[in-house]
Parts: sequence; C-alpha cells; structure tokens
Amino acid sequence: MPDDELRALSERVAALERRLASIGTRRRALPAPRQLFDTLLPREARGHLRASGREQLRAVRAALDRWIEGSEREDERRRGRIRVE
Repeated sequence: MPDDELRALSERVAALERRLASIGTRRRALPAPRQLFDTLLPREARGHLRASGREQLRAVRAALDRWIEGSEREDERRRGRIRVE
C-alpha cells in the first residue's frame, strides 16, 4: 500500500475514533420520549391515554376472537359433511 493511502487511512481512522469518543460524552438534545410525554401531559391525561390504549387492545382481541370462532365453525361444518362419490 502506498504511503499516501496509508496516511489517508490512518487520518480517517483517527477522525472516526475522535467522533466515536465524542458520541459517548454528548448529551441528548431532547429528553427521552417517555420523559417528554410525562412532562407535556398532566397525570390525569396520561391515565386516560393508557386506559384508551387498553380499550383498543380489547377491541382488537374481540375482533380476533370472532374471526377465530368463525374459522372454527367453518372447520366443524366441513368435518360434518361426508363426500360420497
């Protein structure tokens, strides 16, 4: 490898090492999302949002349960038939 390429690579590695070292010491410009959420919204609003999230999950569960029940009924209906040729 020519000296010029080796020097350029060494400089690049040194620059990357400096950059990596600065990443570890840098502070976040913005707070973590959870902290931001807690800071912006009052406790009561956060409680309502959590409750609404649970309700949405329950709605999805109800829809899945109905879909599964329909699939099971279809399977039972098919098993009840005997095909005669």
